[in-house]
Amino acid sequence: MPPPAMQPKAKHLTNRYFISYFYSQYSVLNKKMNRFEPYTNEPMPAHNEEDDVEVQQVVQEQQNRLINMDWCKCQRCSHMASFDECLCCTEIIAIRETLERDQEVTGPVTCITEHPGFDPVCLNVWTLQLSIGRGRRHRNKSINEKYRHASYKNFVRWTHGYLGRGNRTILPACVVKTIRNHFQSETYVGFKYPNI
Repeated sequence: MPPPAMQPKAKHLTNRYFISYFYSQYSVLNKKMNRFEPYTNEPMPAHNEEDDVEVQQVVQEQQNRLINMDWCKCQRCSHMASFDECLCCTEIIAIRETLERDQEVTGPVTCITEHPGFDPVCLNVWTLQLSIGRGRRHRNKSINEKYRHASYKNFVRWTHGYLGRGNRTILPACVVKTIRNHFQSETYVGFKYPNI
């Protein structure tokens, strides 16, 4: 027998109606009891000046990367359009691992663009033609745009492995500069975050 609060108010309800009425009342009561409204009566957190200082430091670092080249350790990078793209190959773990992995064969290399594998993977036209294939995606692009896009993809595959469809990573400035110099175009797009 349900508790008195759950018993039907009307005496003429049959068992079938009683069961449905019971469950409907039980679900309403259950929802009221389990309602969770965080911070309903909690005071707002106090303003923290340390957070403001950290934000100012991050903004200052971003502006510095756009102004000067202190962030480049390989000495082959160039200024890029956005803060995100101002990235040296020595700052990316996957690229450092590629350089360390191949160090016995290549000797000491300071930049990934100096690696003996960079030219055949990213700049060789025959390799890039294989990567482009016969897809419809590149139909309206110039040949240099096709090669540049395939070169970027080959570089990511070589250093990071397969990321999966729609997943992107920012390329270092030295790689972008070398590929753009090799496959020139009138306009460049730069890195775009994927649509969510």
